[in-house]
Amino acid sequence: MTIDVQIQNRIVSIAVYSHFPEPADLKGQWFEKLDSALGEMQYSLSGVIWKNSTVQTTRGIPHQGSFHTGKVDIRI
Repeated sequence: MTIDVQIQNRIVSIAVYSHFPEPADLKGQWFEKLDSALGEMQYSLSGVIWKNSTVQTTRGIPHQGSFHTGKVDIRI
């Protein structure tokens, strides 16, 4: 599973690439909770996109300025 989080001007967009099917309540219950939690920190949620994928992808994110911390890859 790969999760791509992009933040610009306090607007957050999330793309999930997984071989698992999209959870049925992702756009309902979980979207509302995430949007509310981000709102408390003065961020807004642009959207959550779930894409079925058997191959992990970086969506063309360059590898320059990237580093690995434990189980998280960070690319700047």
